[in-house]
Amino acid sequence: MSSGVAVAEPAPVQAAPQREGAGRPRPALAAAGRAALYVALPLAVIALWQGLFELGLIRPILLPPPTKVAASAWALAVSGELLRHVAISLLRVLEGFALAAVSGLVLGLAVGLWRGVDRATDLLIQLVKPIPPIAWIPLAILWFGIGEGAKVYIIFLGAFFPVLVNTVDGIRQTDHRFVELARILEVPRWRFIQQVVLPGALPAIMTGLRVGVMVAWMCVVASS
Repeated sequence: MSSGVAVAEPAPVQAAPQREGAGRPRPALAAAGRAALYVALPLAVIALWQGLFELGLIRPILLPPPTKVAASAWALAVSGELLRHVAISLLRVLEGFALAAVSGLVLGLAVGLWRGVDRATDLLIQLVKPIPPIAWIPLAILWFGIGEGAKVYIIFLGAFFPVLVNTVDGIRQTDHRFVELARILEVPRWRFIQQVVLPGALPAIMTGLRVGVMVAWMCVVASS
């Protein structure tokens, strides 16, 4: 017998909506973690360096501790001497690398695009390229004296060949389908270089420029 009272069914329990991105590290925390991981090894090396000095395992005459190095760097920075030397080195690198980048790109384009230029310059390039830039220092002093010219010349030699070699390799690795298509369509030479060759060779060219900058900074120490 029914009592006439309707019993309401219990409403289904809905799970609390999960916030978007819950369980994932926040971008700020992720960035902080990456930054900490990036500097962890250098800081550990510095701490080990200082610890070995404190234990007497490193003689300061052979390798000064990080605290003494930092104090000397601070004294040079306060006196302005550090900034002056950094500015001089930076100017040398910019001059030598600019000359190397321009000449390496121009010659690399010529070697990569014209077989006659490749044949005419290949033997000389292969003979000179393996010579380390430091080996040119005596000749650089004879040719340019002991002034800035010799230093810029050594930096130029160090940065020139990475730019040249990577430019030539990038041009020669251009997709042959695009080359054949441009030839069939009779694309003008300059337009072919601008729209086909340079975009295809750009990654290798940028690699050569990055390596050239690195070698230029290495050479500025040797040339000084």
